[in-house]
Amino acid sequence: MGKRKKKPATHPRQAKPGEKGKKPRKSFGRRTWDFVRSWGVVILIVLAIRAFVIEAFTVPTGSMETTILPGDFLLVNKFVYGFKAPFTNADIIQGRMPERGEIIVFRYPRDTRWPEPEERYARFFPRWFPLLPIFWDKEMKKFHWYSPRNYVKRCIGLPGDTVEIINKKVYVNGEPVADPHARHFDRGIFPRAVPHDEFNQRWRNIEFEGHYEIRDNFGPIIVPEGYVFGMGDNRDFSDDCRYWGPIPIKNLKGSPLVTYYSLGEGSNLLERIVRTQWKRIGRTVR
Repeated sequence: MGKRKKKPATHPRQAKPGEKGKKPRKSFGRRTWDFVRSWGVVILIVLAIRAFVIEAFTVPTGSMETTILPGDFLLVNKFVYGFKAPFTNADIIQGRMPERGEIIVFRYPRDTRWPEPEERYARFFPRWFPLLPIFWDKEMKKFHWYSPRNYVKRCIGLPGDTVEIINKKVYVNGEPVADPHARHFDRGIFPRAVPHDEFNQRWRNIEFEGHYEIRDNFGPIIVPEGYVFGMGDNRDFSDDCRYWGPIPIKNLKGSPLVTYYSLGEGSNLLERIVRTQWKRIGRTVR
């Protein structure tokens, strides 16, 4: 028999200089787990800070001029009015009441917490964990984004206070209020349109919404228990408690700390960014 030829010895392929070995491709589940493991704790900490301590808000209107301008971005201290359970208005630890003259951020009282009628909308996230305000509109057969509006005003009256405005001058419990932040850009004065003895009841019935003729001669009204009374610093052009009633204390979100960014004036977002008001950044809000 003839001799069998020996096969030439094989050696592992030598990687060329600079050539890197290919790593095995990770599955989608593995990549997801790696992300959660790396960033999960950070995300939870951020959510906890947002739920309990500090949250960012944007000011869209000029009702607080010149204290706060449209386009100001505010950091709001949520701790000041107590700890609330995440994504709810339920108090864990009671905070203090706002003080007269303090700026407050709150959920607009006329906006419901959830879209109505509730039977029309199916929840995308459960009530106890509304991660995003997304709902399914059963009638329109489409997703619906619903988020109550947040307002910023200055606290003028506390529960039990009597508030009255006489020719633009604010009185609380019969005493004139010295408010250096109030601004009047309209010199005209609307005369009294509603008799004194009818005013409180009609105001409680929300009869003055959109009736700005009560602007300069308002009240007297008594702030109900469980509520506060707020007005914008831009007194002549502020849509506030004079028209849509008092603010439930449970709706309070917090008190602004600082302006962390401020858009300039412009007809579009890019123009407003270019005109950023750098001097306003870092200003304490009072």
